[in-house]
Amino acid sequence: DPAGIPGLSVRRDGKVMAGPPASPISLADLAPPDYAGLDLDRYPRRCLPVRTRRTCPWGRRTFCHHLSAGGQSTEDGLPAAEIARRMAGLSAEYDVHEFELANLATPRIELLALARAIGDLGLDVRWGSLARIEAGYDAATFRELDASGCGELGMGLESVSPVDLGQMHKGIEVDTLRCLLRARRGTDVGVALFVLNLPGQSPEDLRATLDFCERH
Repeated sequence: DPAGIPGLSVRRDGKVMAGPPASPISLADLAPPDYAGLDLDRYPRRCLPVRTRRTCPWGRRTFCHHLSAGGQSTEDGLPAAEIARRMAGLSAEYDVHEFELANLATPRIELLALARAIGDLGLDVRWGSLARIEAGYDAATFRELDASGCGELGMGLESVSPVDLGQMHKGIEVDTLRCLLRARRGTDVGVALFVLNLPGQSPEDLRATLDFCERH
């Protein structure tokens, strides 16, 4: 019965019947996408995505639609050495030297491991990623990221209001971000901050958040 095949939906008697959920294929078992038919010269940047993990390292934000789109997998991210090898392969095959990690967010420890793996292979690339505001981003971390070609980290601040952050279940501290931004000084690693105008947020809290971003 096709309706019993995991991951398959069938139409029967005018209704769509969904089969049982299918287990995702491990990222380690998936080959990189084939970009042979993609004319990269038609894009503003010759840049390719590299998927290294499926899950968000936090996974508790109340506003994040990703948490309801299939749930949270327990699969770990790809090993840093494998990510660097995939970057090297894509670079050689498609003459691309810029990559974005196509993740919801990449933990600091994985970014640092990737920076070291890129250095071990001697790759000449530029790369970036979404990342989470977390402790541990010191000056030494940013120097290693910079040396490996990391050009930008995108981080979700959303608000500087403790009340807003609590309602969103962000689990971050603004002081942690202040330390992080100070630590990146003297490097070419940019930090892009995302701001969410949460429903019910006061104009004063939104203005304070925008003022913080302008100052930093």
